[in-house]
Amino acid sequence: MSNEIEKDDIEYVSDGDLIRKKWKELNNEATDIKKEKAPLEIEIRKLCDEMAEFLISKNKSYGNSAAEPIDIFSKGLTPLQKIDVRIDDKLSRLQKGNEYAGDDTVKDLAGYLLLRMIVANNNKD
Repeated sequence: MSNEIEKDDIEYVSDGDLIRKKWKELNNEATDIKKEKAPLEIEIRKLCDEMAEFLISKNKSYGNSAAEPIDIFSKGLTPLQKIDVRIDDKLSRLQKGNEYAGDDTVKDLAGYLLLRMIVANNNKD
């Protein structure tokens, strides 16, 4: 598809109409490109956005305890090791089929894995 308007295609009289026609064509192309995205890509982006909101909300509720734990009972463990313990707990729950009402263990596990990646990246120094 060419971005140029052919002289024979021009049915408008004023420059404003020509600009509006070009704008409409470009918007239609952009819409076509969006439609060409694979459904899986759209779902991945949607789920990642939802996970971001979920983690930000949890982080506010727990006071950044994943990255900066208060070390009352688990002194001596690094934040990364403490996240690993939480991941083990979630994996154990999945393996045993012990789900608490209202909990989403898979979502929690995905969240801890994302937090682990963030904490690990921040501690590379």
